[in-house]
Amino acid sequence: MIISSAWGLTFTINAILAWGKMEKLILPELGYEIISYFLLITTSGFTSWYPDHVQKKIKNTPHR
Repeated sequence: MIISSAWGLTFTINAILAWGKMEKLILPELGYEIISYFLLITTSGFTSWYPDHVQKKIKNTPHR
């Protein structure tokens, strides 16, 4: 659910960025592209990292 939420947030922000680019708000076009790609790359990195992090955390938790 965490990974799905991260992707949902990323796609929502990218939709807002696309709208901002279309309406020519605040940033030049390249700024919107850079932010969009940064978000996609960061979220894909999180998708790769998070499952391993959870497994290590579970492994290091003492059993009750």
